[in-house]
Amino acid sequence: MSRRIVLPLAAAAALLAGCATNQATVERMPRYDAAPSVYVQHGRVTAMESIAGRGSASGAGAVVGGVAGAVIGRQFGGSSGGRDRGTVFGALAGALIGHEIEKDQTGARDRVRITVAVDRGGTRQFEVRDPGGLRVGDRVRIEGDRLIRL
Repeated sequence: MSRRIVLPLAAAAALLAGCATNQATVERMPRYDAAPSVYVQHGRVTAMESIAGRGSASGAGAVVGGVAGAVIGRQFGGSSGGRDRGTVFGALAGALIGHEIEKDQTGARDRVRITVAVDRGGTRQFEVRDPGGLRVGDRVRIEGDRLIRL
């Protein structure tokens, strides 16, 4: 064979051999997961109490509701004074309704505070929207910030 063919073939074989040994080395190395481990605890539900939602409203719902209420209220009343009273009443009612709708949309919902006595001592509290059928006295597993009924 010619030197022109042998030299590139030898270089290619050396490169492939180097890749094969690196691959085997990588596979024998221990693998570590990047995800953090979750600490698991066990316990018993000792208390459950309902707490009011703490939603906040920016005021945009009240403004939009007030304008819509004023426009609708203006349609009622036969005289000039009747229309004025309808406008004011509609604006007030619309503002109150708009404010409540905005609070509902921003997450102002009631929650349940669950207290768990941990088996190894201490207590932990969790606030959830839906307790998922948990009752006082139920055994639970705690994985991070999650409660799992046993």
